[in-house]
Amino acid sequence: MGIRISYAPKERIFHEYDPAESIYKVVGGLVCTSKFLSDGRRQIGGFYLPGDYFGFESSDAYALSAEAVTNAKVRIIKKSVLAAVVGRDAIERQLLALTSRELARLQKRALLLIKNAQERVGEFILEMEKRTKAATPSSWR
Repeated sequence: MGIRISYAPKERIFHEYDPAESIYKVVGGLVCTSKFLSDGRRQIGGFYLPGDYFGFESSDAYALSAEAVTNAKVRIIKKSVLAAVVGRDAIERQLLALTSRELARLQKRALLLIKNAQERVGEFILEMEKRTKAATPSSWR
C-alpha cells in the first residue's frame, strides 16, 4: 500500500502546517521530525528508523516538519486509502481518531519542555480553555 520515495539527507519530506493527508513508513535510512520555534530554536520531535511510522495527525495539518537525516526511503500512504480499509468498522475509526488526538496532545506537551515557565503556564491555560469548551455543552456556558 502506498508509494516509495527516496530522499537525500536534509531533504524535507513534509513541512509544518502542510496538509496532513498521508502517513509515512521508513523503509530505509533515518528520518527526523522537528518544530522550528519563533525564536529560531529547533525542537526535535523524534527519530524514525526502518519499520517506524510517522506523520500521524489528528488535525488537518502537520504539527511538525519531517526531513531525511541520511539517504532515506519512505513509503507514503494516503489517509484516504487507509480510511477506506479501516472504514468497514466504525469502532476502529473512532479508536484511530482518539489515538491520533492523544498523540497530538502529547507532542504539544513534549514541546513545552523547552519553554520558560511563563510560556508553559500560558500554553497550559490555553489548552485547558480549548479542552473545557470542547467538553462543555453550549447550554452549560
